[in-house]
Amino acid sequence: MTVTAKVIVTSASVQTDDDTGAPVHGRVTFGPDYADGRNKAWAYATPGLNLDMTLNGDVAGAFELGKRYTLSIDETVEEPTPVHEQPTENPFREVKTEEEEQEDRQELVDENEAAKAQWEEKDEDTVEDHSRDVPKSE
Repeated sequence: MTVTAKVIVTSASVQTDDDTGAPVHGRVTFGPDYADGRNKAWAYATPGLNLDMTLNGDVAGAFELGKRYTLSIDETVEEPTPVHEQPTENPFREVKTEEEEQEDRQELVDENEAAKAQWEEKDEDTVEDHSRDVPKSE
């Protein structure tokens, strides 16, 4: 059996990355949409609805306040995958090409070398010459 409901976004908030502005986390709340008689048949049997979702990545910014959607609830008839057989990797993890991975590695190496050079330069500036204070051996 499938149950559908017309919903509207009643609350939406998105946390974005400070550097890129890309969505990182979001929270969305849906409520029933009764505009123009929508949900009339559904509301007879189930007059209330509140659905909160927490989302990650690009999906976090997918829902906008006041937009309308159709929510479909279908029974799952397949057997669930046992926990020990479930994938351990995050399916929402950003997948990079080998070239992008190499660029990231090189960027880290460059940053490390720049920090090392800055440290060595700072070290040279703070070293004092005390060689004239040491008595010469005869």
